[in-house]
Amino acid sequence: MFHQFCLRHIASNFNERFHDKHLMEIIIKAGHANQLRKFNSIMEAIRNYNSDAGKSLDETPLEMWTLAYDGGRRYGVMTTHLPACLDVLLKGAQNLPITAMVQSIFIKLAQYFNNSCTKIQAQLKEGQLFSKYAINKFDRYVEKSKRHTITILDWEHGTLQIWISMNPGIVNSGNDSQVGTGFEFASRGDRSQAVKLDLRTCSCGKWQIFKIPCSHVIASCHAVSLNGHQFIDPCYRLAEQLACYKPQFNSIPNVPYRREAKLPKLYTNPSMARQQSCLKPPPLRNEMDYRKNQPPKRGVCHQEECNHRKRPNVNLTASSCDSSTQGSSTQI
Repeated sequence: MFHQFCLRHIASNFNERFHDKHLMEIIIKAGHANQLRKFNSIMEAIRNYNSDAGKSLDETPLEMWTLAYDGGRRYGVMTTHLPACLDVLLKGAQNLPITAMVQSIFIKLAQYFNNSCTKIQAQLKEGQLFSKYAINKFDRYVEKSKRHTITILDWEHGTLQIWISMNPGIVNSGNDSQVGTGFEFASRGDRSQAVKLDLRTCSCGKWQIFKIPCSHVIASCHAVSLNGHQFIDPCYRLAEQLACYKPQFNSIPNVPYRREAKLPKLYTNPSMARQQSCLKPPPLRNEMDYRKNQPPKRGVCHQEECNHRKRPNVNLTASSCDSSTQGSSTQI
């Protein structure tokens, strides 16, 4: 088991400290960079843009928050963490009595396992072998591999040199030169990558990170007459995922039919009962609670530009909003 940092929390901490959303975006790009040359270029831009932020990032262990130094331990997952997944799965079980909470968690987990198992079994009956995420990523790499030129260096050990032609039509969407960071890639291509099939490595780093053959590996497999699907990591196989959801849940017997456990009885202490003032308020929402390009929230009238604070003479009901938009408002 390896301990890793959530990249989104790292960037959010820097945003709270420096109050710079653009800096937060560059840090996220640095964490997602899969090649050392790209990561070093972005880090140099961060140091030039904000020296204090660059110094703090240099003091943070690189293997804890970057893909370039991750070693493939997190399969490219940079933001999702287990507690957040469980919070979504077990939504509705909070603030319940202990017995009801345990029963609710048990039922939700049993339903989740059963639904996942049924879904995977249906995909296997259709002839699918890998998850949709892996197949979609593999198919995109197949299209890119058609534009590569391959040179076989060592047939026995599967060492090949892949040449990527210049593609001036593709410009990096992360162009930050307009704000003075100096981070820009004008075009992609016009370089080469080294593939070693026997060691399962590619110099681009994507194969080691995502455990799915990149376009260079797929082109190499085509050159040496190999099936690229065999290099997809077993964790993406539907049979492996089905085995995770195969364990069955036993039904919970009713109270009169339960065997009495030979355990010491526990009694509550009334003096330690939680007071009403001890309830924790809901957590404050920050930029991590909102998705990028999230549409604006609609009012009761389901119109984006409706603002009841600017219209104090209108009742806060959907019917009044509808009538006000037609020119007839209800006075208080």
